[in-house]
Amino acid sequence: IANAAFYYGLSKDLCDEIMTTGIPLDFAQAKDNFYQAAHHGLDSHIIWFDGEKHGLQKLLQTDLLARARKGLQSLAIANADIDTYLGIIEQRIANKQTGSQWQRQFMQLPQATLKSMTEAYLAHQYSEIPVSQWELN
Repeated sequence: IANAAFYYGLSKDLCDEIMTTGIPLDFAQAKDNFYQAAHHGLDSHIIWFDGEKHGLQKLLQTDLLARARKGLQSLAIANADIDTYLGIIEQRIANKQTGSQWQRQFMQLPQATLKSMTEAYLAHQYSEIPVSQWELN
């Protein structure tokens, strides 16, 4: 739910901005940003609406989370729900631990196999503990 809250809130706010100011990135730059983020995760650097290069982790912390919050508020989502779900995203960003980052770290363990990683991932999901707090075990 946290991912959906972030996505829909950010999408709403960005759409509202784009409707009034136009699209600030061309497709080629958006595509490059996508591949940078897919390859480097929170350590990536992308070109943002201001035409400047930004570290994704910092951009998320200083701009995108606030935009997601604003978008969710404009959709009349309860502040308590916004705080809960965006708080989970904030933790991921602060701890630099996303699901894919956890998988990469797990696979570096000496005993790791794809089967053991999938089993551990599933067990963590059922625990309902946010991925930012998952241990490598």
